Amino acid sequence: MSSIVITGARGRIAESICTNLEQECGELIRVSRTSGDGCLSHEDAFDGDVFREASVILHAAWSSVPATSESHPGIEWRNDLPFLVRILDSLKDCSKNKPLFVLLSSAGTVYGNAPGRASLEKDETRPIGWYGRGKVAAETLCNYYSEAFGIPLLILRISNPYGLSSHSNRPQGLISSALQSAKSGNPLKVWGDGSARKDFLHCSDLGHALSTAINSRMTGVFNVGYGSSHQVRDVLKIVEQIVGKNLNLDFTLAPHWDVTDSRVCCDSFFAATGWRPSIELEKGVSMCL
Repeated sequence: MSSIVITGARGRIAESICTNLEQECGELIRVSRTSGDGCLSHEDAFDGDVFREASVILHAAWSSVPATSESHPGIEWRNDLPFLVRILDSLKDCSKNKPLFVLLSSAGTVYGNAPGRASLEKDETRPIGWYGRGKVAAETLCNYYSEAFGIPLLILRISNPYGLSSHSNRPQGLISSALQSAKSGNPLKVWGDGSARKDFLHCSDLGHALSTAINSRMTGVFNVGYGSSHQVRDVLKIVEQIVGKNLNLDFTLAPHWDVTDSRVCCDSFFAATGWRPSIELEKGVSMCL
């Protein structure tokens, strides 16, 4: 039976999209570093030829976020890229039809700052932080294996996802951090003056986008986002309006690696799939309460 394997299954993105994938794509095999809670360990997956026998591999495993990547330069080369190479190595001599390999990359970091317009897939990648450099390295590896060994490849550059599940009281991302600060009254640290622009995509929309792409077995490189960006200050106003409380804002110098103008054009993905996001920012923030 064909199956979809998802790596990084205990991660916040994977946990937030698994329901969509199961409902819209079929059987899902979860893979994580250690076994348990419905997950196979990496070693279990390799020993059982799980990757080689899959119809689709959705590679969501990644050990860092931008801040940890900056505090531990090269962590992706030690942790993430060797695992990626090991999976790709296992696929290169498949005697059966090779599975579609789907890499979740980062539209918010691989381009660097937008060139006066929304970034296009054909634009040169110019990451300004280690996280983005790691994602570009992952894309380069996948492209090599795809071209050299005929592995069908889909690279999806995802904009800033929000509404993600979390097992921690520590919020991650602007929207979840702002909501917690609004509720608690604790200060919210804001990088820069609030003029930075980001494209925010609700995790439910992300799940539907991934299901659509997987079911069509499309290949290539595509931006996946809402298709329009918001300034940080406007996002914070939306949070205040929805929660009904003013935020205690602590403006601080933005780190040098923060992308301040993250605009991505998603027209190619919209045209190829017919999919469109349905959750505008105000509704999405309300859904996070």
